[in-house]
Amino acid sequence: KQPPSREFVARYCAGTKHSPPASDQQLLSSCVSAALQKADDLKLSSVALPAISSGVFGFPLASCAEIMVTCAADFAPHAKSLKQVSFTNRNGATVAAFVNAASGKFGAGCVSEEANSAAASKTLMDGKGREMKGPLLLVVDDQGNIISKAPCPPTTVSKQRELKADGFFFHSSGPHQNNWVKGIPPPPPPRPPKG
Repeated sequence: KQPPSREFVARYCAGTKHSPPASDQQLLSSCVSAALQKADDLKLSSVALPAISSGVFGFPLASCAEIMVTCAADFAPHAKSLKQVSFTNRNGATVAAFVNAASGKFGAGCVSEEANSAAASKTLMDGKGREMKGPLLLVVDDQGNIISKAPCPPTTVSKQRELKADGFFFHSSGPHQNNWVKGIPPPPPPRPPKG
């Protein structure tokens, strides 16, 4: 007799690429599909997956989210026991990328209210659930709506040069005050009063 609930923790590591070389997209798709198949083979009803390869490996986050959501959608019609696939992460930019990918694939109703709230919030939490302070790296659209956000690393002179080279501007005023923003230039400095 099986217990009513089973929890499995799967660990993975990044390694070297094997030959014949497959594209990074193919490798990620294969990895996600294999994880979903294994969960179904184990007769699990749900599985939670992190944003595989988008951290240390550096795979582009938006592409990662799109590939992983597509793999889940493609797997769903063939699943025998797997009923729910959750994508999980504490990083606001990652949550936003998955919210965008899932909403684009299935419509806004498929995303939990908690995920929508986390993606829209300017607040980021650290690994212990505490609000992170300090400037954020914000990517915004031309209207100033936040597309993604991440904690800003300590801004040394060389880091500031790197941020500027990547298209970020520090906003000392306006709606994104005290954050590094990519997508819109900073507002002009206030004019001194006439007198």
